[in-house]
Amino acid sequence: MKLRIRPTMDRAEIDALIERYYEGLTTVDEEKQLYTWLNHPSLKGEYEAERAMLGYFKGERPSVRLVSFQWWRQVAVVAVVALSGFVAVQVFTPPVQASYAYVNGAKITNPEQVRSKAMASLAGLPSSDALVDENLKNVSTEQLIESQLDVFAGME
Repeated sequence: MKLRIRPTMDRAEIDALIERYYEGLTTVDEEKQLYTWLNHPSLKGEYEAERAMLGYFKGERPSVRLVSFQWWRQVAVVAVVALSGFVAVQVFTPPVQASYAYVNGAKITNPEQVRSKAMASLAGLPSSDALVDENLKNVSTEQLIESQLDVFAGME
């Protein structure tokens, strides 16, 4: 079936055809006819919403620019280089050991002096077994029980 386009069309006919289009009652030929009429140069500024809708469904969509992967590739390369540089510095740089102590407010940084001062302070401490034995001798079980009961005796 060939589509014949009338050179003139009444606005009431266009409105009726648009209403039928919105209701979903138009045929393919009527939609083609409506598309042609709405794109006529004499209708500048009129029926913009319908023209936009029919233009969208006819494939006249706005162009979409795809993101270039070249840019992402460059960002990835910079990130890999930065990360590998950070890892290389962490792996190949020897750890700095800081040994220092404060003795009477003075900072000592010589590792040998720090070690000797630490050993001297540890030598003055009693061994853990000797400390426990001494504390057990000082506390008798009877004295401990009596002192704890005296607390409750004062509450009568």
